[in-house]
Amino acid sequence: MDAKLRIAQWKERKPRLSPDEIKLVFEGRKAVSLWDMIVILAGEAATVLGGLLGEGISNARNRELTETKAWMRQALSGIEGFCDRMCLDKTKARIAPFRDNMLESCNIETIEAEYEALYYALGNELSERKLVFIPPSFVQFLEQDALFDDAVNQAFPSAQPEIKDAGNCLAVGLPNAAIFHLMRVAELGLRALAKTLNVKMPVQIEFATWGQVIDAIDKKLAQLKGQTPAKSEKAQFYSGLILEIRAFSHLWRNPVMHARSRYDEPQAQSAFNHVRSFMQRLAERVKEGS
Repeated sequence: MDAKLRIAQWKERKPRLSPDEIKLVFEGRKAVSLWDMIVILAGEAATVLGGLLGEGISNARNRELTETKAWMRQALSGIEGFCDRMCLDKTKARIAPFRDNMLESCNIETIEAEYEALYYALGNELSERKLVFIPPSFVQFLEQDALFDDAVNQAFPSAQPEIKDAGNCLAVGLPNAAIFHLMRVAELGLRALAKTLNVKMPVQIEFATWGQVIDAIDKKLAQLKGQTPAKSEKAQFYSGLILEIRAFSHLWRNPVMHARSRYDEPQAQSAFNHVRSFMQRLAERVKEGS
């Protein structure tokens, strides 16, 4: 397939992302498919280079020189904007000196040579950019705001960024980092539980160790057992959660915090599922600040 036919196909294809979404890809963080990225990169590159070999500079000799220079200025403006969005500093560095110092006085041969040089500079620098592939089974974790459900977000708003970070780490293949964030989520839940039970400690809950907080909660729950049916049921419910948090500490929190173990993706997903279940159950009766 020749270059002109390839460019024609790119130009005929309508990108699946709107201009605003394309702007988010370059200026913020947005999850898009690899094909979308190819469409955006190759499609916009083709446009700003005036259709590459399909039109523009290939027709320069059929225009007046002044018309060609006007077209070149427009093409350079598009290339420069594309370079800004993609941080293509090497390619961009060629543009201003040519446009400001050489374009006005150069001949058609110089314009053609510079255009070709820009074409190859752009291609070489784009080849240095890397895309991250997210396996289909992990896309569900990427850039999600309610991985543990809305009830958990509402009950523990401070945990939501940590939950999102844990999901992103799972998506990009960083299981140890995912567990790190999941343990931060569990700790926020543990603190909220201690405050809800109004446990007394010699230090602020935020500065206490997991063991200190868990022991203080256990003492509080022991006081509730046998007082009334309602308090006994409450103590039984929270005791089940404390058993889980002890397991978290043994299985994941201490090993990952003290660099004693490394985890694979299935282990990280297991931790994710357990912490999610823990936080969902906790959210039934506990809320931050209550």
